[in-house]
Amino acid sequence: MKGFSTEYIFYALIFMIFIIISVSIIKNISFKNYNFEEFKVNSSYVCLYMNDTEIDKKDLEVVLYGFIKDSCNNFVFTLKKPLTKEDIEGIIKKIDKDYLLVTVKDCNLQTLNTKTIFINFEHLNAKQKIYLYKREISNSDILMCVL
Repeated sequence: MKGFSTEYIFYALIFMIFIIISVSIIKNISFKNYNFEEFKVNSSYVCLYMNDTEIDKKDLEVVLYGFIKDSCNNFVFTLKKPLTKEDIEGIIKKIDKDYLLVTVKDCNLQTLNTKTIFINFEHLNAKQKIYLYKREISNSDILMCVL
């Protein structure tokens, strides 16, 4: 019996390299982690330049995002279309699920920082003037009142 020729050793080496490269390609494709970044908006611009104007639901989402993410503190607006308490609660839950919506009778902001938005209405009509306020501290509660 004569032994292996060098030709077979070369083919075996190429076959092993092919297997190693194939396994590494499959591993990189199938186990790749994708990181999605949070959608961010320049809400301080909206809070500054749209203050005391007429806004719609989409603009209100941006303004509430600014209040929840600590980039807005005071805002007065008039609604173009009517909204309910449930609409506002849906907007808040879309931005931050930890925030609660609580209905109060008077328009005073409590001293607690409990991730709560206090409102004094059940339904907002069109052309109604609304006031949004929060203290200039991180994670302050937010007050939303009909004027």
